[in-house]
Amino acid sequence: MSADSADPGPVALLDAHVLPAVTVVGFAFHSAGRTTDGGRNVDAVLYEAGPEPFTSSFPELASDYGDQRVPCIDLWVHHDLVTGTRRADLEGTDVARWAREHAEPDLAGAITGPDLADAVRALAEALARMLPPRPRS
Repeated sequence: MSADSADPGPVALLDAHVLPAVTVVGFAFHSAGRTTDGGRNVDAVLYEAGPEPFTSSFPELASDYGDQRVPCIDLWVHHDLVTGTRRADLEGTDVARWAREHAEPDLAGAITGPDLADAVRALAEALARMLPPRPRS
């Protein structure tokens, strides 16, 4: 078996580690694909959550919409296939930056670090801390 066939790839790792962390707060897999970002090939995965009850549970993430109806809450994960780096944003909030600002520098470093499996696990952990399950009213 070649190294490439043994590597589960970014989408499979996200499904294994990130999807369970975000499902508990209402996210579901939406789409995945290969895009070009700044001339580089990037795997991009989009998870979405419906606006209700998400916006009532996490009003700080939907505050930019004001009185407008929030169409959905997006979680984008981008993996640069050339550099091996990745970034994730939750409705415009950079997850690694959030981790750094909330005293989680090890998570922030792992999210953007060179090891994909470690990065995906760190991303799942950071998201679980950002979005702890909230009791339904």
